[in-house]
Amino acid sequence: MATLSLKHNPTAVKRAKAVRKALKIKEPPAKKNSAQRYAEKQAKIAAARSKVMGTRAMLVEKFPECFKGPGQAKLPLAVGIDKMLFDALPDVARHLIRRALHDYTSGASYLQALMTHAWRYRLDGSIGGEVSPDHVTNAEKQLEEALKAKAERAKHKARIKRKAKMKRGKK
Repeated sequence: MATLSLKHNPTAVKRAKAVRKALKIKEPPAKKNSAQRYAEKQAKIAAARSKVMGTRAMLVEKFPECFKGPGQAKLPLAVGIDKMLFDALPDVARHLIRRALHDYTSGASYLQALMTHAWRYRLDGSIGGEVSPDHVTNAEKQLEEALKAKAERAKHKARIKRKAKMKRGKK
């Protein structure tokens, strides 16, 4: 049995729309091209990032003895600080606290703080334990990997720029 192709038959398209309207069936959503899907995905990522950065700013504001703002020397955080934060900030979503902590502790300045400081700090600024040698070793590895990844991204960006420049030169 042959199927009716709506794409190439304008009459069939009109009939299909009339039937959908009569049966109160919604039109199928228009297909999005890859640029639209990419733009939507980037907008979602930006919105999530904004929430995380807002949570981070709130942590710096509420606990200045423990959390430091951008450009300030960071201090190693006590093990289990996430649970302390959950108790201290019951109105803040746990996933936002976790993401803000991940963002704070995965930066190069925090990893360097782990390597240079001997103590970890609680929310009130008091000493919350020692930085173990294992944690120092792990921080060194993470920092090394982060620097390698950053160098790779820079190489990739430079390669893309060179290709774009070459294409412009050919035209």
